[in-house]
Amino acid sequence: MMLESESAIHSVSRLLLSHHPPQHSNRTILLQCGRHKFRVCSRCMGFIFGFIIPSLLAFALNLPVRDRWFVVWLVLVSPIPAIVDFHGQLMDSWESTNLRRILTGMILGTGASLSILKVLNGNYLFAAVIPCIVGFYFAWVALNRRRMTWMLRHLRLYSKYYERCCAEDARKAVHNIITK
Repeated sequence: MMLESESAIHSVSRLLLSHHPPQHSNRTILLQCGRHKFRVCSRCMGFIFGFIIPSLLAFALNLPVRDRWFVVWLVLVSPIPAIVDFHGQLMDSWESTNLRRILTGMILGTGASLSILKVLNGNYLFAAVIPCIVGFYFAWVALNRRRMTWMLRHLRLYSKYYERCCAEDARKAVHNIITK
């Protein structure tokens, strides 16, 4: 649902901030910078905060990320809340709240941050942990026809939105060329 004061033009560049089509605008947070209003994906915003805060603390306090069991455990478990929340929404089991999406994004971002810090300390195996867990999730989805049907429906919805954004950008570029 678009707000009246928001621009009706959808741009591919805006997909970096929010990749959700207008019918999923409840999964975003509306931010305003001067006269400009834009939507940001709430889980991605949580991911960014969860990624930046531990990284800054580790560098500012010069904390080495050692092979403590809780660091390893956090990196292994961090994608699970976001995957469970995403899957629940995908299967229409529930509609997540922005607070839940921000929190699961922060947990995932913290795990990603710790994983990268571990890689920087020479533990290169940690670079594959989160991508492997997400890959296992997609493999699990692919093994069930119902889950796969819902995932493909979801991907079609988002790809149609991407195509619409590309078309808007093309129309805008042609209009700019014609009016010059």
